[in-house]
Amino acid sequence: MNTQTHILLACVALLPAATSVAASRNRAQSDSTVGESQAKTTWVMTVAAIFGALAPDATLFVMWGIAKAQGVADELIWSEWYYSDFWQQLSAISNSIPVYLAIACASVGIALSQRKYGSAYRSDIHADSQMQSRMQSGMPLGTHQYLQRPLFVFSVAALLHVITDLPLHHNDGHPHFWPFSDWIFSSPVSYWDPAHHGRVWSVIEIALALAMILVLWIRWPSKLVRALLLLAGAAYGLVGFYWMASIN
Repeated sequence: MNTQTHILLACVALLPAATSVAASRNRAQSDSTVGESQAKTTWVMTVAAIFGALAPDATLFVMWGIAKAQGVADELIWSEWYYSDFWQQLSAISNSIPVYLAIACASVGIALSQRKYGSAYRSDIHADSQMQSRMQSGMPLGTHQYLQRPLFVFSVAALLHVITDLPLHHNDGHPHFWPFSDWIFSSPVSYWDPAHHGRVWSVIEIALALAMILVLWIRWPSKLVRALLLLAGAAYGLVGFYWMASIN
């Protein structure tokens, strides 16, 4: 799928509880310090989900940027550079299910070790009077609050990207089980190739994207978020224009 679709999917799937809880608490809290901390946590989680959804495609953007800086034509980028050993190896790493599972397990391990030693993150801030007093006094809550949960959200968002990408690549997929296997699944369906149902899937993907934009539009009243959602919607037209221009 297109990168923006993966981002929308990660936000819809991973952020509802965090955003709704934070929003309700921010409205209810009389202490502005507590509300600000909740808002900060919500945005940290949002950024983690966005970057996680971007991570598997990061090497493609880097590759494209380097190639364009060298004056390489788009046709050569996607017919030669993309399939070169160097960029395929990097893509194997950034699209590896075991890699993101390892990151998720590491984040869980951090949480368990902190719980064992009495410093685990508490989801209900009122359940921990010591943490509440630290917040009210302006003291930091500890790095585990901003590293433990976002790391898990990052890895799950990346896994969502990889898993939903796996059935939508015909001859341009990735070895999703690297480093344990170089096997690449060749799907009968391509998210872009008209010879392999690309046009049909494009219609489905745009419909899915519009539905997710609507969900996030309702869920997030922020003007900034809604502006970003409009940008995400416009990206489908820009991507289509880019491919048409590249082909011609």
